[in-house]
Amino acid sequence: MGNVPLKRSILFAVLLLSAYCVPIGVAGQQASAYPVIEHLDHRDHLFSQLTDDVSASHRAFARGEPSPPLSFYRYTVGNGEDLLTIAARTNLGTETIATLNGILHPQDVREGMSLILPNVPGIFMAVEARNDLERMVLALRHRQVGDGAPVVVNLPAARQFVFFQDEAFHDIERAYFLGILFRFPLREGSVSSGFGMRTHPITGEECLHSGIDIAAPQGTEVIAARGGRVLERGFNQEGLGFYVILAHEGGYTTLYGHLSTVAVVLNQEVNSGSLLGTVGSTGLSTGPHLHFEVRAGGQLEDPMSLIYGKNR
Repeated sequence: MGNVPLKRSILFAVLLLSAYCVPIGVAGQQASAYPVIEHLDHRDHLFSQLTDDVSASHRAFARGEPSPPLSFYRYTVGNGEDLLTIAARTNLGTETIATLNGILHPQDVREGMSLILPNVPGIFMAVEARNDLERMVLALRHRQVGDGAPVVVNLPAARQFVFFQDEAFHDIERAYFLGILFRFPLREGSVSSGFGMRTHPITGEECLHSGIDIAAPQGTEVIAARGGRVLERGFNQEGLGFYVILAHEGGYTTLYGHLSTVAVVLNQEVNSGSLLGTVGSTGLSTGPHLHFEVRAGGQLEDPMSLIYGKNR
């Protein structure tokens, strides 16, 4: 997902689009020059103008008619407000505000934060992705770049986007955004060792623990943390023992190690919660447990930041 040829292809496509249409959004206009909405109610004429345009754009899109020209406003998050309340009051989807402002999770929007609000709903795909959600949006939509419109927005520095009008999050993007991208890979068990640097329990050496260990009785069912395809299954005596790797939409993979049995075959499609095998102590292990890893675009991630039910 951080692939250089992919970024170059996106940039080329945006430049190609720009040759045939004028980018919506003026690169020379500073973010401070965007009109400022003071209140999210109709006492504020700019708020009324924004919501009228949003409603008009919804109607126009449904009828296949032109929407109002894309424009932007600034708004500072007030006391007691969050992303959901702002999205509801403006009739903009959370994905519109999030993708335009580089917001990774809903809880990142706090009082005093400055937001840029557009008058047309949709997805803003960043040409140069800067966080995991932007990389996911880019990975899922880069082949659609010709269907979008190039836009430059100052946030306050200029950023290039491809805008997909009236488009919403895909299921995987929404799950990641809401913090429920993966489920706990065991129906019972507790985390016995977290992600990060630790002293290896067998060698005694300081090393990076690339996933989490989940202690559970021998034979406990191991389930797919999300739907995907069996990318690899194998055995490694000096490491993971019996293991399974699943490939998921959006460039994610999950790994399940130290299994006692494996219940899937190569290239098999599995659903979230499908049986993959059972907990064991094969390979380099001190006792029955599951070693669980998550990678995004080949890069290790802390599974506990992505699992629904992470308090387990």
